[in-house]
Amino acid sequence: QALNEGEPGLSFEVGDAEKLPFADASVDIVVNIESSHCYANVPAFAAEVSRVLAPGGWFTFADMRSRKMIGELDRQLGAPGLSLVQTSDLTSGALAALDAVDARKQERIRNMWLMRRFIREFAGSKGSMLYQGLASGEVVYQARRYQKTAQGRDALKADHHLPTHLQSASPMQ
Repeated sequence: QALNEGEPGLSFEVGDAEKLPFADASVDIVVNIESSHCYANVPAFAAEVSRVLAPGGWFTFADMRSRKMIGELDRQLGAPGLSLVQTSDLTSGALAALDAVDARKQERIRNMWLMRRFIREFAGSKGSMLYQGLASGEVVYQARRYQKTAQGRDALKADHHLPTHLQSASPMQ
């Protein structure tokens, strides 16, 4: 937030992801990175994103899931009014990043004697369950980009659905 202080047209809000504190069609971009796995109701979150996005607005999403859960995640994110535009598997890049910073992380974690094991797991250190899951392919780091359709509010009244073009979405560049 401090990095972007004073930037016109940019603001940050703290709120409940399943009850976003914004008016209908009032937001141009929603970014959700590595938090949705903690939500009790991902479809409610996706519906809120669709509600607050202005027509033509963008929703960018990235998070980790068990490989077996990706189909369900796509169904959960496929809220009415959101059109899937791009998909990407970021797993190899996430592993490379974890590898690149592991020695530095391990040095810092070594000094945290009280919660060392928890911090190693949370940080995705080599040998952690998260790291092993990513390395084995059991856990995948996925990104999705959706655009709010022009029909806007009318789409919100439709039933929750999986976009028909899900399988033909182009990968992110």
